[in-house]
Amino acid sequence: MGLKTTTWKARNLNKLDELKNEICKRKLNKPVIMDIGPGGVIKFLSRYFPYGDKHEWNKSTKFKKFFLHLFESSLRKTGLFKLKSYEIEEIIEIFKNFDYSKIYVLDNQEKVLEGVVLNSNRKIIPLNFDISSERIPYKADIIICYNVIQRTCSPKSSLENIVNSLNKNGLLSIDLGNERLNPGEYGLKKISNYLYAN
Repeated sequence: MGLKTTTWKARNLNKLDELKNEICKRKLNKPVIMDIGPGGVIKFLSRYFPYGDKHEWNKSTKFKKFFLHLFESSLRKTGLFKLKSYEIEEIIEIFKNFDYSKIYVLDNQEKVLEGVVLNSNRKIIPLNFDISSERIPYKADIIICYNVIQRTCSPKSSLENIVNSLNKNGLLSIDLGNERLNPGEYGLKKISNYLYAN
């Protein structure tokens, strides 16, 4: 994947809330969760990034994030700094009452996985993995994948691998960015722009 994506606090919270509401309707019991490409941000800079969905920010907040992102990206390339992964913290918090059995976290950046391990619990299983070139060896009831597909070397193969890893009656919460792929072509039913059911 080679993502190097910056994921700040609550970047995908709206999508996670939508997923939580659908899980409540379906009454999934002890689901296996898979988070693909959770991203991160350099830990010491994380508190300076704006909160929430960038589509809800005003111009000055977007301007601030733009320059922070440039600075953070150049520092990240050095590989010297620890990353913080907010996405996994938010998943743990949102799904704490669902008694999930485990959370697989897939990323091909070791620094991201180290960030996941720093703030995780024993139900988290971090895996160094490239979804575009390898078949995912695990299945999950809930798969979360935001801003990943469009950055892989083969978006179509990546999406196919993800869909093949979704259990029957499972949910896929995905943000394809500008990629023109359609999870519906793989037999999934569209619930919303970011949510599909198997």
